[in-house]
Amino acid sequence: MRKTTGDRDSRATGLWLDLCYGIRTLRRSPGFTVVALITLALGIGAATAMFSVLDTAMRRSLPFPEAERLVLGRATFGGNVNPWVSFPDYMDYRDESKTLESLATMGGGSDLVTITGTGDPEQARIAYATSNIFVTLGVVPRLGRPSTLDELPEGYYYEHHLVGLNCHSPSGEVLGSIVGVDTETAQTRLLVRRGRREYLVPYVPEIVTSVDIEGGTVTIDPPAGLLDDESEPPV
Repeated sequence: MRKTTGDRDSRATGLWLDLCYGIRTLRRSPGFTVVALITLALGIGAATAMFSVLDTAMRRSLPFPEAERLVLGRATFGGNVNPWVSFPDYMDYRDESKTLESLATMGGGSDLVTITGTGDPEQARIAYATSNIFVTLGVVPRLGRPSTLDELPEGYYYEHHLVGLNCHSPSGEVLGSIVGVDTETAQTRLLVRRGRREYLVPYVPEIVTSVDIEGGTVTIDPPAGLLDDESEPPV
């Protein structure tokens, strides 16, 4: 059965009358009208935000080639998820993984730096990541190019390449091992653990005379008192 033109006109007229009645009612109660409009705005905004999040997280793929192959890993300790993972642990995961083609990591924080060059200095916020982050994501930097260890100037190393190296004196005496690198001060210092004590050794050519990454050793020629138990209190 088809509806007649009169039925459609009647329905449209009724809808118009209902709309006019609603507008008159809202005009007679401005307080209720404001509350209703605010409630509607908040509800529509929350629904739109929720849909945007779900659409991005569940429907849209990540903006990387073969995004379906990318996974996010988190370390666990005692059955609980750790908010961070140490760099030596990351290196173990990377080197011993049998199922991942590439494994990269990013630091949770950021620093404000000053960029200088041909123009005026500008401040920018940077984040820390391993040099293979772009390769893992399958993209290239929008500006510049990825850096590798081979491109570092002679005598410069990444922190994770120094941590774990054994230290000895020029005469072969074992001095301990590097457990950290302090870069918060103007002078970089190596944190050397010797027995139960830890010492900060200035990373200068006069003291750190050689670094052998492949051999896993660092030669330190400490001045008198630097590694003595009677010197300054350990860190």
